[in-house]
Parts: sequence; C-alpha cells; structure tokens
Amino acid sequence: MIKQTITDGVKNVADGLIHVYTGGKGSGKTNIVLGLSLRASGAGLKILFIQFLTKDREIGENLCLPDSWCSSYEYYSEQDMKTYHQEIFQKLLQTVASVELNMIILDGILGNCHKGSFSEKEILKLLEEKNRNTEVILTGTKTSEKIIEKADLVTEIQDGS
Repeated sequence: MIKQTITDGVKNVADGLIHVYTGGKGSGKTNIVLGLSLRASGAGLKILFIQFLTKDREIGENLCLPDSWCSSYEYYSEQDMKTYHQEIFQKLLQTVASVELNMIILDGILGNCHKGSFSEKEILKLLEEKNRNTEVILTGTKTSEKIIEKADLVTEIQDGS
C-alpha cells in the first residue's frame, strides 16, 4: 500500500520540490526513483543520481543498467563505508552550490542517516542550499520528522499484508 502526504501551502510551479520515499527493504523505493530518473533523462533534464548503498550492492536494478549509469562498487567495512559516504556527501554539497541540476536523487540516504553516516542537520542543510529550481528526491527505510516537514511530497511504502 502506498500512502502519500502533500504538505500544506502551494509552491510556485518553477520551484523544485523535495520528495521523500520511505519503506522497508525491498519495498520498491529504488525502482520508483529509477523510473523518475529515466523519465527526466528522456526529457533532457540534468540529473545527479547517487546511491548510498550498504551491504546489498548487487541489486537487480544496477545489474541491468548501462555502465554509464553505474560506477563500480567496492566493499567496505561499516566504518569505512561511513567515511566513504561522508566524502561523497561533502562533494555533493559543493556540487549543489555550483552546478545547475534539474534533479538530484539520493537513494538510500535516509537510512544511512539513521546509521550515522550523515546527520539530520547535514541533510537539512543540503535541502536549504539546493538551487530553488532543483528537484531533490531522498529515499531510505526511515526518516525524521524534520525532514518530513521540509518535504513537499512524502510517500511511505507499506507492506500490503
């Protein structure tokens, strides 16, 4: 079952919205954002797609994508993964401030926030510093109330049983 909540207040159509997709492991969050990215790419939009993976690196979606969509994956210990995620995040903050992008997709960032790779404060800073017209899409198994409040669209994917 999919539940959607759209925040109160109407934004200008030109404003880039903030989407949050949450749900359990294997619920389809990555499939949703891949579909959004494929559609945006087909429309000629500039997209930055980053997956903040944990242990399950060889997920089916990545195995069928062209090499131009995926970089190679290396296996890290949990602490090394946190360091690696933090390095990527710092580069992301620099990119958001300097590059015109239509869409930024951060797949798995919310779950990694709860695992200590990022702080809620860092994610909120990213959302504040994004270009006004840039759409930002965040996924993960969990998220905080402050990130939900900041989002324009929140989708929680629940098990149908």
